[in-house]
Amino acid sequence: MLLSIIILPLLGAIISGFLGFFVGNRGSKIITVTFTLISTLLSYRLFYLVGFERNVHYLKVTNWIDSELLVVS
Repeated sequence: MLLSIIILPLLGAIISGFLGFFVGNRGSKIITVTFTLISTLLSYRLFYLVGFERNVHYLKVTNWIDSELLVVS
């Protein structure tokens, strides 16, 4: 769920950008609005889980700094 909040708007923009000629103007609008709406609803759900139910969520994508003794995620 956490990664899809970030990826869905990007995926909608990529689909509309590269396949916009095939799906048309209206299809591009529907795709981008739908993906953004799904991302917004997932963000509301995550806000509820973290803010009101006090659940903790971690998303480790990669290490930012990875040195011998220093590891920053």
